[in-house]
Amino acid sequence: MNDATVLNALAAHFAAKTPPTGETIRFVSAYPVESIPASPAIVLFEGSDSVSYGAANRNTTIQVQAILYLPLVEYARQYARTANLRAWMRDALLDAVLLNGTDGVGQASVVSTTTDTSDYGDAPFITITANIEITGVEAIAPTA
Repeated sequence: MNDATVLNALAAHFAAKTPPTGETIRFVSAYPVESIPASPAIVLFEGSDSVSYGAANRNTTIQVQAILYLPLVEYARQYARTANLRAWMRDALLDAVLLNGTDGVGQASVVSTTTDTSDYGDAPFITITANIEITGVEAIAPTA
């Protein structure tokens, strides 16, 4: 499982996914960018991974945060919008658990979400974070 391939496939999935009615995701990036050119935007951040071994196979799990950035204006007025987009982020991979056939991906699942506020490139945003686990199992032939 190649990390760059997985991140690009995940970004492509978010870019192609239909957002909730009345919403448009204006920017999606597989990697952190210096500043967000338009919002709502989704930026992926790769986290840690774990590897385990079985009989002639290797199981790799990659942690990724998909963070949706909304302009921080009148937070209370945007509460319903935030809740609606959080539900969308939570369900984002139900139709693509294999990331649309990406090589090596056995399962991609949103395992939790959070809502918060944060600065990105000196601009304030409401953030909705989907914590994603991407698992792949590959056959290996270790030698001594």
